[in-house]
Amino acid sequence: MRPPLLDRDELLARQAFQLALVDLFRTMARPDDIMAAAAAALGSHLDVARCGYDEVLADGAMTQGVGDWSNGTLPGLTATPDGDGDGDADAALGAGVIADLRRGHTVIVDDCATDARARDPATARCWAQAGVGALIAAPLLRDGRLAAVLYLHEATPRDWTRADIALVEDRRAAHVGRGRPGAR
Repeated sequence: MRPPLLDRDELLARQAFQLALVDLFRTMARPDDIMAAAAAALGSHLDVARCGYDEVLADGAMTQGVGDWSNGTLPGLTATPDGDGDGDADAALGAGVIADLRRGHTVIVDDCATDARARDPATARCWAQAGVGALIAAPLLRDGRLAAVLYLHEATPRDWTRADIALVEDRRAAHVGRGRPGAR
């Protein structure tokens, strides 16, 4: 179990990162530019392989890789409907993962090969196709509906720290009411 509180150094590092993002965002007007900059900054800061957003459209269709950033370890995801062709978020990520996200719960997976959610064939297929060994998926809710997912991916297993999780959840909270994601 991860401790819920951050120590002083973790809080200071998180605050410095947030202030740098605010300064960066001041020069941007387009939501797509803001999403791309946020993904690049967060991905670089946490030293992950890939970071971005998946939008869940009003009809439940999911796009992949909106504002996607990669350090080159994993290829970037393309901004297209999910690979199953049906556009259904449940099919793209697995019903259990989507149910957690729809409830507003951040999904944290240290090892995709051993995580219990990988027993669901859709989830296992999604993680394998994306080359993901560890992930954090944080929901972005708009009017009580899952509008987007902020994701961080690693190619290999990773023990996510409480500081990693707190920063991801801070970025998620910062998007509430900003017009996007989820407001195309």
